Amino acid sequence: MRRSEFRKCLEKLRPEGTYLLWGEETFLSDTVISRLKTLVLGKGESSQANYVVLYAGECRASDAIAAASSQSFFGTKSLVLVRDIQEFAKGEREVLKDYLETQPPVAVLVLTDTTKKRYKATSHPVVPSDKSKLIDVSPPWDNEFEEWARALASGKKKSITTEAIEGLRENVGLSITNLAMEIEKLACLAGDEREINEEHIAALLGRSRVETEFALADAVVSGNRALALTLLSDLLREGSAIPKITWAFRRGYETVWRAKEMLEGGASSDSVVKALKMSKRQSGPVLNAAREFQADDLRKALGVIFDADVRMRSQKLDERIILEMLLLALCNLRAAE
Repeated sequence: MRRSEFRKCLEKLRPEGTYLLWGEETFLSDTVISRLKTLVLGKGESSQANYVVLYAGECRASDAIAAASSQSFFGTKSLVLVRDIQEFAKGEREVLKDYLETQPPVAVLVLTDTTKKRYKATSHPVVPSDKSKLIDVSPPWDNEFEEWARALASGKKKSITTEAIEGLRENVGLSITNLAMEIEKLACLAGDEREINEEHIAALLGRSRVETEFALADAVVSGNRALALTLLSDLLREGSAIPKITWAFRRGYETVWRAKEMLEGGASSDSVVKALKMSKRQSGPVLNAAREFQADDLRKALGVIFDADVRMRSQKLDERIILEMLLLALCNLRAAE
């Protein structure tokens, strides 16, 4: 969800009805829940008497239904939160579904489903879409990351540089939950400084992993097979995830491809850097690769990356072996020139 759409979503929340928060971003779901708590219960300590939290893995659907159907204390509306409804057994989910289809809850009912929402249907198998408000709390698309980073920094009364945003992207992926935690730490680290910059990123997250990732990319581009495998081992030992490394190579080659098309179309280097929103660290290697690689090389590289991604998703072969084979294929492609 885009930041602007999420803000509109928060503004449209009302202290009534049923809400389904579907997706794995706990930062987004907790923000919605916090807003509903204020709307339904107010801010006084006495309001906690009308706030019920249940966990699907530790209760039955009948417990959730009983809480949602009960009159609240002191005549005010209550808020019932049922977390992780995907953990209900199939029979329990059917009980909950029947209840929601036939009877509106007395309380404001909030359900969370932390399975991945992206690419799935817009309707939920348990919660009727015509009788509830479905809120997408799955991770944003890659091109929305910068908007979220700037908005979260602004919420801490800080600005943030493009280079710092790229450093965060390389370390936290697309998780807004992780991004929010890192921004909070960076704001404390920056202290009285109004801007979060690359130096703060280096101090908090360390240079080693980012520098190793760039060194790995350089080794692959130069065709240095032994160094590439050594640096891959270093990254995995430091905790990098294999899907993230694969995604980074795909994104890198796609960026080089777009840069090459723009340069061949007559665009200046500065305009390419601006259009592709590249950091200073990225721009040099990307522009050099765009000038050196032939279009066929890039097409083949993206082809082998795509094939590796498919194999990781569909085969039982160890992901590390597939990634090592991918790096060797990319090195061989470059070395064969």
